[in-house]
This record gives sequence, C-alpha cells and structure tokens, in this order.
Amino acid sequence: MTKPAPDSLAGTIANNRPDSRTLEWLIEYAKCRDLGMPG
Repeated sequence: MTKPAPDSLAGTIANNRPDSRTLEWLIEYAKCRDLGMPG
C-alpha cells in the first residue's frame, strides 16, 4: 500500500467512476459542493 498522496484521492474517484474525465468530475463536484447542492 504505497500510493502517492495527490494520487490517492484521484485513484479513489477513478475506482468509483471509471471515467477518463476524473479531473473534470472532481471540479464539477467541488462546484456543486461549494453551491451546497448534493451530487
């Protein structure tokens, strides 16, 4: 279990969502969370 710190979060999301646009999804998720919208 030796994973880079900045890669652990991306890896978790990649495992949950096998999409090639992981970064875009993360940004959208951050936006929704900032607005207070679920999902």
